Amino acid sequence: MTATTIDVDAPPAAVHATLIDAESYPRWLVGARHIRGVDADWPTPGSSFHHTLGWGPVTIRDRTRVVRNEPPHELVLHAFMGPLGSARVHITVAANPDGGSHVAFEEEPSGGLVRALWNPLTRPLVGISLWGRNAISLQSLRDLAEERSATA
Repeated sequence: MTATTIDVDAPPAAVHATLIDAESYPRWLVGARHIRGVDADWPTPGSSFHHTLGWGPVTIRDRTRVVRNEPPHELVLHAFMGPLGSARVHITVAANPDGGSHVAFEEEPSGGLVRALWNPLTRPLVGISLWGRNAISLQSLRDLAEERSATA
């Protein structure tokens, strides 16, 4: 599992509201290209949003499903990435004493090719890659949550 954290100058409720806004994922999550649809009962457990992922000319159509949603402090997702496999994503949002939030983003490959690459030989390289991607994503999430909190 890779763990990436960031502090956000917005309260946990504002961060969580950004996390459950499925349409916002292409604005902050590296690799997310387009949201094709969102289940009517999103973000209840079992519901999904349907996305297109991509890097360069390669795109994959799949979905991300809610495993657990405990506003405003926890969101657990199962992200499917077509032939690449899937990953379990655990996001926690804790209140900071200054009124902001501390966000932890933990991701672990759970199926397919990405899971096969999560072995003792390649795990260090895959882990560094995931950490880097998630660090950039969290910076964008921070910026979006802070922007939304400032205008609320």
